[in-house]
Amino acid sequence: MMYGRSKSLQELTLKTNQRYFIGRENQTVSDVLKVIRNKMKGIDPIDFVAISVPAQVEALFQEATDEQTLSKMYMGWLAIW
Repeated sequence: MMYGRSKSLQELTLKTNQRYFIGRENQTVSDVLKVIRNKMKGIDPIDFVAISVPAQVEALFQEATDEQTLSKMYMGWLAIW
């Protein structure tokens, strides 16, 4: 009985990891740290160009006020009623 539970837990963990890490299976720790360093320096992940602080702030405001992003955060906007 316990074997079945642990096996299903392992399968659930594997499915969860696959969902969150699609395309990132072969990344090393140094690759992940490089991404974090680039974010801290304000380097755009698409074209690897440094972005000015005002441009970063503007991009964050646009993302934070985007209706699609907001709708994912607020359960009351779901069409379940």
